[in-house]
Amino acid sequence: MPNRTCYGETTTGTGHTLHDNPWGLIYVVGFNGTFLCEITVDGQTDYQFMEILPFNVAYRAGHTQSYTYDLQTTILPGGKVTTNNLYAIKMISQTEGYAVGADGIILMWDGSTWAPMSSPTNRTLRAIDAKEGLVCAVGDHGAVLIKSGSSWIAKNFGPDVYFRACAVASANTIYIGGLSGAFYRSTDGGNNWTKLNVTNKNIYSLSFLNNTKGIMGIDDCIYYTGKAGMTWSRASGDFVAAPITGCCMVTSSEAWACNNTGDILKSTDGGMTWTMVLDCGPVEDWKAIDIKSGGNGWCVGGFHEYNYNAVLHRLQNSKVWVDPLTVYGQSDEIYGISCLSGNDAWAVGESGLIIHLVESNAATYLPASISETKNKSNGTAVTMSGSAVTASFPGSIYVESTDRTCGLKVLTDQYVAPGSLVSVVGVLDTVGLERVIRYGDVTAIGSHEIKPLGMTTRSITGSASDLGLKTIPLLVKTCGKVSARGSGWFTLDDGSGRVDASGNPGVKVLYTGDPPLIDDRVMVCGINSFETVSGTTYPVIKARNESDIQPAD
Repeated sequence: MPNRTCYGETTTGTGHTLHDNPWGLIYVVGFNGTFLCEITVDGQTDYQFMEILPFNVAYRAGHTQSYTYDLQTTILPGGKVTTNNLYAIKMISQTEGYAVGADGIILMWDGSTWAPMSSPTNRTLRAIDAKEGLVCAVGDHGAVLIKSGSSWIAKNFGPDVYFRACAVASANTIYIGGLSGAFYRSTDGGNNWTKLNVTNKNIYSLSFLNNTKGIMGIDDCIYYTGKAGMTWSRASGDFVAAPITGCCMVTSSEAWACNNTGDILKSTDGGMTWTMVLDCGPVEDWKAIDIKSGGNGWCVGGFHEYNYNAVLHRLQNSKVWVDPLTVYGQSDEIYGISCLSGNDAWAVGESGLIIHLVESNAATYLPASISETKNKSNGTAVTMSGSAVTASFPGSIYVESTDRTCGLKVLTDQYVAPGSLVSVVGVLDTVGLERVIRYGDVTAIGSHEIKPLGMTTRSITGSASDLGLKTIPLLVKTCGKVSARGSGWFTLDDGSGRVDASGNPGVKVLYTGDPPLIDDRVMVCGINSFETVSGTTYPVIKARNESDIQPAD
């Protein structure tokens, strides 16, 4: 887009100079910081908003002369595969996924295209799920389909049963639920079924973490089980008289849900209690939700009668954002969502609508390894891939290169288990002796266990003047005798001459549990960090949990 004049350069009170740009004179309060774009391709037309913020980030990342903004649209290359409503989708991998909908239609994704599959039913399919090679779809008039090999097999439950939800818990176990409390379980891959009596209310959503733990969304609340679906308990929390249309069990503690009156809810205790994190009001008729560990994902819904569109809400680090992607048109509704990761998802909806949602414009950030990232200037927007998580604390995680030569602190609200291999997107900064990544968006891409570096307390880095390997913020291990202790800390001395900020011999260990006793010999594992007292920095070790403190004898 061509630049518009600013009628000469304008410099703000903070020293920022506004040059000619596509927006022209930018109002400080942002009245004209948004473009409405019309996109027409192959007879398909879509409307999207483009905001000024990504361009500011791009400029700070080094794109000072030109920048390409990847605008996501609802246009499908080659046109729609079907005009049937698509009600549910399940993505298994980048090269395998399934979408189901009206008249029994089943579409399959092979990594490059969506194509129809042969379906054994013409009944509307409302839900689909898969795990460990087992795929199940359910719908109206008792329709239950099981994928065996490359084909589908129909299981008929009778014309009066209307299923709305299914959950594949393992390679053999499936749960299906529907209207008037219809609820069944199979433990042999769908060959035989047992009816379970849990409720007489409508069951709209199901999600199982494994064979044992699962949640169920009904007319006005959520039920949870920790006993393989044999017994269920009613959850407590911020429920209203509205159907729980979507739910997902993310970890043994984290779970998410939505209803058809605009509420998004979260549980941090395995589904027992729920807190409302967003209330959009009844105009947001949520249809489905899929969130990954740490609170990254999407919630999708029906037609917004005031905004005249269907809006996808993006959640990042458990915070709710309005995704810039909107779907316009009187009939547009989004019915299903499936995340491959917290930054990669597919959604389906009205009249064959299929949308691929990806992390916007991350490719325009500067890609780098940890060692390359640490050499960049503060404020650089970066993306790192292949870092191993060594520790996870409230508000931050620590990542380390797989060769154990360098590490970084990532400021994020996400919890990522140590031993995870991750990609990280954020903005580089420095805090004291540590290089950190702010606004970290972390995605697990594999696993890699980092072993700690065995060191004397003298060798552990505490200031910029320390000689030898700079070990902040690496995972280290040392041992010695406890020379001092207090609430949340103790000092460990191995006789090598190090002292802590209070003059106690050794290195201070930050530990939230009960510290060991004076003169106890212990081995400590943790993150090499630092503290500054009266302008002087001293090394500290941040123990991660109780298992990091072990007897040395």
